Amino acid sequence: LDPTYGLFEYCNEEIYTLEINPNSGINPEHLSYFTFIGKIIGIAIFHGHYLDGGFTLPFYKKILNIRLTLDDLESVDPELWNSLKWILNNDITDSGLDEQYFVVNYDSFGLTKEEPLCPSGDEIKLNEQNKNDYVEKYISWRFNKGTKEQFKALLAGINAIVPIELLKKRFDEKELELVITGLGKIDVSDWKTNSKYRNLTFDSELVVWWWEIVTEC
Repeated sequence: LDPTYGLFEYCNEEIYTLEINPNSGINPEHLSYFTFIGKIIGIAIFHGHYLDGGFTLPFYKKILNIRLTLDDLESVDPELWNSLKWILNNDITDSGLDEQYFVVNYDSFGLTKEEPLCPSGDEIKLNEQNKNDYVEKYISWRFNKGTKEQFKALLAGINAIVPIELLKKRFDEKELELVITGLGKIDVSDWKTNSKYRNLTFDSELVVWWWEIVTEC
């Protein structure tokens, strides 16, 4: 699960929950690894063992085939969530977004690539009438971009040990998260050692108070 192996990545620089790396295909054997990881998850569920490392909540919703919504973006990509929410909550006529097409630009190994959100997306302009459809397609793209085959392999691995349909009947996404990773224990000492401070230092009064309170908890 370590992102250095290229199969998973942190959802952003400030939130250290894991999601599938869309560029995992750089490893030609990556689908075999995802099937193996799925089996490990299935074995952990079956035997009641917890995995060390947490996935995003949308990851668990995808396992259970629960529809993903704009709200699911807030915890994994706050910047995109804010942008799409603004589009839905405001009249975008004459906002400058009328030059936006149904396409997404994204970074892949340092190169900017463009991908349509739907067939002929590069010919469909965003407007007030179709913005809901645009947001829906953007959400789907964000959670599935380049990871369809990887997730299919992972699900096959889980299903080989624990039937997915059984999980759907027994758990929602938060319950499945607890089943797979547990509540977890926080190593305060490690947290303190590896914390980075903005506009403060480790011996600032506010920081000292913070760690005193955390330690007492």
